[in-house]
Amino acid sequence: ERTRVLITGASGLLGRAVNHELQQHKDQFETLGLCFSRQIEGLTQCDLTSIEDTLRIVTQSKPHLVVHCAAERRPDIVEKQPDRAKQLNDGATERLCQLAEECGATMLFISTDYVFDGKNPPYDEKSKPSPLNAYGESKVRCEQEVLRRRRNLVLRVPVLYGDTADVNESAVTCLFALVKAGVPCTIDHIAKRYPTHCADVANVVRHLSLRAGRIDGGVYHFSGNECLTKYEMCLAMGRVFGLSTDHVAPQVEPDSSATLRPVDARLSCQRLEATLGPEAVQRRSFEEGIRQCLAKFV
Repeated sequence: ERTRVLITGASGLLGRAVNHELQQHKDQFETLGLCFSRQIEGLTQCDLTSIEDTLRIVTQSKPHLVVHCAAERRPDIVEKQPDRAKQLNDGATERLCQLAEECGATMLFISTDYVFDGKNPPYDEKSKPSPLNAYGESKVRCEQEVLRRRRNLVLRVPVLYGDTADVNESAVTCLFALVKAGVPCTIDHIAKRYPTHCADVANVVRHLSLRAGRIDGGVYHFSGNECLTKYEMCLAMGRVFGLSTDHVAPQVEPDSSATLRPVDARLSCQRLEATLGPEAVQRRSFEEGIRQCLAKFV
């Protein structure tokens, strides 16, 4: 029997990659991708903040697995619109957990390295969360809700980038607009980031999905290996596409007005690697990944 997978946020950056990856394996998976504000052909519209909407979709689709990618993931928006973020992040996660449990489904919840304060890396799955901002706090609350049920899975990932129609969709690819513009600018050269390609995350999700219910539940980490500041990402984009980055200057003093973010929340991925094996845990280099994503915008 094929695994029936319900994917929330399937019109988003990661959700699209997960949906695409599972659809490449139709012999193993039957997928239903959900979207809300951004409608894409082949996806089903569902307002996850509506109890009726969510109940109807889960009852009709009877999933074996719910991959929960939908979230308000922009830290600045979570700070400024806490009620709306709480509805989508906390409310929807709680409801989905309950409905998944009622239909006997496993939940795979996508979380973030922002659950850590970044003061003592690397972090493994047993490290105690200590978020610096409201977004990290909301993810910690959601993780706790998900992990109350023993077989459920949490996959923490760092900053993501991937195939997109709009460079501003990711905190990584949006830097390309600054590189291309040629206008003098300063870019953060303090926070160490581990940019990770969505297609590599989707590959991990597929392997976790195949084993859901058979492997130990709990928290897993997946991350790219390369440590880059946003300034270094700009330099890499310049190298890949032969563009000058002389106008880009490193910002080495913290911006006191910005939402607090961890300086280095490097994730240790040993548990995932030991559970899934090397074939499932693949990482493309940043330069290779960024060339794939941005070539069409050059």
